[in-house]
Amino acid sequence: MHTVFCKSISLFTTCLALLSGCFVFSACDNCDSNNKIKNKVTNEDIYNKSLSDFDEIKSNSIYDNLSFDDADIRLSSDITDFSVIDMSYFNYTQKESLTLFENILKDTFTNNINDEDCFFNSPDIKADFGNLTVEYPELYSLSYYDKIIKEILPVDMYLYQTDTFELHECDQYFMMFSNCGLLKMNRGTFTRAIEKNRNLAGWMPRDNYPLYEEVSVNENNRVIKFKNESQKLVDAINYCNSYFNNLKLTDEKSLSFIVSEANVIENNYSNQALFLFLTRSYNGIPFDTLNSEGVFSAFSDGNDYCFDSSEALMCNADEIEYYFLTVNNSNIVKESEIEEIISLRNAVDILSSYMTSNIRFNVESVSLVYSNMLVNNAEFQSSARPTWKFILNNSNDNLTYSVFVDIESGNCHYYTF
Repeated sequence: MHTVFCKSISLFTTCLALLSGCFVFSACDNCDSNNKIKNKVTNEDIYNKSLSDFDEIKSNSIYDNLSFDDADIRLSSDITDFSVIDMSYFNYTQKESLTLFENILKDTFTNNINDEDCFFNSPDIKADFGNLTVEYPELYSLSYYDKIIKEILPVDMYLYQTDTFELHECDQYFMMFSNCGLLKMNRGTFTRAIEKNRNLAGWMPRDNYPLYEEVSVNENNRVIKFKNESQKLVDAINYCNSYFNNLKLTDEKSLSFIVSEANVIENNYSNQALFLFLTRSYNGIPFDTLNSEGVFSAFSDGNDYCFDSSEALMCNADEIEYYFLTVNNSNIVKESEIEEIISLRNAVDILSSYMTSNIRFNVESVSLVYSNMLVNNAEFQSSARPTWKFILNNSNDNLTYSVFVDIESGNCHYYTF
């Protein structure tokens, strides 16, 4: 049975990944798990061994403070390797980032792109505020273009929008940070159909459709009734994955975009739309995501972590109508391979020892994710480590606990919401 729920997303907040608030200390303050590691498994054995461990834990749980009755496991069979990866933004020249902007723009919109609709933002130039939106300087102006190419004039954002000075029946929008850390596209068709007088720059699907149905990404028989034609959910997801990987926002062959959550929007009685959340995946292991807003605690280890938090909208089969893509730091500067990892059974032992024995937590899900810790906020450098992730619910305080067990060291950290 599917659940229909109301969800709100704050991508600008989550892409900064600075969670603040008050802790509810239901877990141990200090988790030294080295002496709790009992056995490890190899990369080749992890998938089948984990499924076997999970079935055994569910059928014969021995943990007084953990209930696995309603838990599920989310694990890819495509896992090839485990590594600690140090990451940073790409060091694009302005000519390179401008070329990327122009190529994506040309590939996205088939109509002619007018130079007058292309703009940029620079810390050296103050943008004007018009009647409809912020009016940025024109990208192809004779006063600016050569200076941008020669890096005399710094640029932190490129922009294409056709509704800067007036709204039209059909408008289009594309924005890209110069370091390729954030991209947003809107074809405008869906927005204009429901909000005639809405500027495209600030629009997001949740503005009009906060209510939608979450469906499993593995529900192969589900059919989506798009406006142009019906399409199986699995085919729509495969198209979405291919679309974003074909943008070639990273040269790292083992780093790809995947759909992590799928949601069906009921437009009207005759057609539907598909609202998708995406994350990056490295060697088959997805990066940790944060797609909902609310009151979040700080992390228990005192560190800051960044999340993948991207979304896309499909209103027609084989077409992306809108996306908000947080690429973050996709340049891998160092990689250290992990030969053996802590088994799921061992990770659950560590989890049980880590959480207080005075509360029985309901385990909602188990997965493997990269937990991506910020090591330099200014330069947005991070170190991503593969971890077992457990989503726990505490009925005493109605809080959800995201708990991470490092697959190499067994060390734990968590946050609550």
